[in-house]
Amino acid sequence: MNPEQSVCPSHGPRWHYLLVAGVAGVILFWQLGAPAMDDHECKLALAAKNMTERSGWLYEGVGEEFQAYPIPPATAWNYWLVPVENGRPRLVKTPLPYWTAAGVAIANGAGINEWTARLPSACVAMVLVLVTLALGRRMLSPRAALLGALMLATAVGVQKWGRNARPEMLLCALMTCAMAAFYLALRATTRARRLGWMVAFWLLMGLANLAKQFVPLMLVWPLAAYVLWRHDAQSHGDDAALGSLRRMLVLTAIGLGVHLAVMNLTATGWWQARRLPTGKVAYGVMALGFALPMLWYLLRTRGWGALGRLLPTAIPGAAVMFAMFVPWLWYMEKLFGGYAGGIFSHQVTERAAGTGDWAVEVPWYYLLPLVTLTLPWLGMLPGALAAPLMRRFRDRREALVYLLLWCVGIFALFTAAAAKREHYILPMVPAACLLMGFISEDVFWRHEWIRPALTRLLGVAYGLMGPVGILVTGVAATVTVDRAKWVYMMVVAAVAAVPMIAAGLLSLRRRFPSVPGLLVAGITLVYVGFFSSGDLWDPRDRVRDFAVESDRLFRAEGNGAVALHWGDPQAKTAFYFGRLLPSTHWKIMRQDDDPHTLHRRVLDWLADCPEPAPWILGYEKMLNRKTGKVERLSDAADLWRIGYRPVLLVEGEQDKRYTFALYRRLASPEEPASAPETSTRPAATAP
Repeated sequence: MNPEQSVCPSHGPRWHYLLVAGVAGVILFWQLGAPAMDDHECKLALAAKNMTERSGWLYEGVGEEFQAYPIPPATAWNYWLVPVENGRPRLVKTPLPYWTAAGVAIANGAGINEWTARLPSACVAMVLVLVTLALGRRMLSPRAALLGALMLATAVGVQKWGRNARPEMLLCALMTCAMAAFYLALRATTRARRLGWMVAFWLLMGLANLAKQFVPLMLVWPLAAYVLWRHDAQSHGDDAALGSLRRMLVLTAIGLGVHLAVMNLTATGWWQARRLPTGKVAYGVMALGFALPMLWYLLRTRGWGALGRLLPTAIPGAAVMFAMFVPWLWYMEKLFGGYAGGIFSHQVTERAAGTGDWAVEVPWYYLLPLVTLTLPWLGMLPGALAAPLMRRFRDRREALVYLLLWCVGIFALFTAAAAKREHYILPMVPAACLLMGFISEDVFWRHEWIRPALTRLLGVAYGLMGPVGILVTGVAATVTVDRAKWVYMMVVAAVAAVPMIAAGLLSLRRRFPSVPGLLVAGITLVYVGFFSSGDLWDPRDRVRDFAVESDRLFRAEGNGAVALHWGDPQAKTAFYFGRLLPSTHWKIMRQDDDPHTLHRRVLDWLADCPEPAPWILGYEKMLNRKTGKVERLSDAADLWRIGYRPVLLVEGEQDKRYTFALYRRLASPEEPASAPETSTRPAATAP
C-alpha cells in the first residue's frame, strides 16, 4: 500500500461543525463561572490578577523550601513576565496561561473571576473539538470524524479540564493542532503547502512550550516512528510495514518495562544505598528503553532518508520553537538566580527521574485515568486501539497508525516518568476519540469487523446506563445524609434516561444509525443537569464564603491593621480574600530555618506586636485521620495563649477536614491557663 493513495477527501456537510460546536458549547460554557475555583485555579488567577491590576509585588522573605530569592524591580515589563502568586514568584510554569487569562480579563473589563479565569480553557476546548473534526475529515470518513468529535466533546476529560482554569486544556489543544499540522504537511501536494504546514507546526510547538515547558517535546517519538513506518509502507508494502511496526511496539514495551523496574529500585533506595547517581541512572535507562527500539526500527526500515528530508525545516523550526520559550527561562534565571534554576530542575528533571521529593508512582497509574478521561465511551476503546494493527483496515492504515502512535507515544513516555498526574495524558484523548469514532462507524454502520449481534449487545449495554443511573442515584438518596443533591441527580438521571433507553430499544430492533445521536443527547443532558446545580456538590464554596466574609470584617475595622495567614496560605483563600495575604512565617523566615524554632519565634513576634495587632486567618480544627475525630489544632491553641480569639468560624465540607478561622487579638488577653487543651502539634502550614 502507498500511503499517498489513501487520501480521504475533506468533504462532508458543514452542519457537522455547527452540531459539534453546539454540543461542546453547551457542555463547556453552561454555568462556567458558578463553582468556586480550586487551589490550582486560584494560583493561575492570582498571577493573572497581579499582571492586570499591579496591586502588589514580591513579598520579602524566602520562597518555597526555605530558599531565598532576590526581589527584582517592579517594572511594567516584569509585571507581565514574572507570574506573582500572593507575593511569591510562581515559576513552575511558563507564562502563556497567565497571559491568556489576563488578556481575557482586560478585554472583558470585569477583572479576574471564575468566568474570566476559565474562559480561555473553555474557548481552546471548543477549538480542540473543531480541529479534531477537521483533522478527522482529512483522515477518515466525515461520519467517523463527526462521531470522534462528538465523543471528544462529551468525554469526561474535556468537560473536566475544559471547565478548569489550569493550563492543561491549552496545552492539549496546542499539541493537537501541532500534530494536525505535521500530518497535513506530510500529505501536502505542493512544496509551498508543505512548508506552510511545517512552519505552523513549529510555531504551535513553541506556543505549546509556552503553555508548559518541554512537555510537547514528547511528540518527537511518535512523529519519528510515524515517518519511519510511512517510508517502510511506501518501500515494502503494508504487510511488511505492519509486521515491523508491531515488533517495534513490542520492543518498546520491553524497554519501558526494564525502565520501570529500574525506577522502582530507585524508589526503594537501592541505588542510593550503593551511592549511584539515581537521576543519571534513571535517565540513562529511559533513553535506552526508548532509543534502542527506535534505532532498530530505523535500521529495519532504512528510513534515514525520510528523516533526513525533514531536516531543512526541522533545524530552523526547532530554533524558532526554542526561541519562543527558552528566553523566558533565561530571564527568570537572570532575575532570580539559583532559585529559578532550582525550581526548573525540580519541575522537569527531578519530576521525571523521581529524585528530590518526587515519589515514583506505580507503573499502571495511567490505566485508570485512561478510563476516566474517555468515559462514557470506554466500550469503544479496546477496538479503537486494536484496529490500526489489523490487516482488514489496510486502506485506512496511514491515518490509523498516526493516531495510534500519537496515543502510544504520550501514554508510554508519561508512564516512564516517575511523577504522574491523571491530566498528563490528556493530549492523547483527541487521537483516542478519533480512533473510537472510526470503530463506532464500523459498529453502527459498516460492520466490517464488528457484527450486528455484537452491536446489538453494545447498544443495549449503553441503553441500560439510563435505568442504572436512576437506580444508583435513588439508592444514594435513600442511604446518604445529603438527600437533596441525590434526589436532584435522580431527576437528572430520569430525564437523561429517556434518550438512552430509546437507544437501547433501537439497538434491540437493529436500527443502529440513530443510537450514537441518542447517546450523545443523553450524556449532554447529564452534564447540563449536573452543572445547573453545582452548589449542591461543590465543597469549595465554604472556602470562598470564609475568605469573602473575612475580607468584609477586616475592611469594616478600618484601623490600619494588617492581615496575615498562619503558615503558608492556600491560593484559594488568598484569592477570595482579595488582597495580599502573607504568611505569619515569611517575614522572619530565614534560609535553612528549623520549623520548630521558627514556630516559636513567630508566636513571640505576634505576642510582642503593638496595636493594631495583625488579624490572622488560619484553622481552628482539623480531622485527625488516625482517630477519625475532629480535633482542635495545637497551632490554634498557641494563638489562644497569646490572646487571639476566633471572630469567624466556617466548617469545611470536604470530609470536615478543617474549620477555617479568622483570629483577632483581644485587648486584654486571658491567662494562658484558660487556653484549650490540644493534641500533638501538626506542621504549621495549610492542610
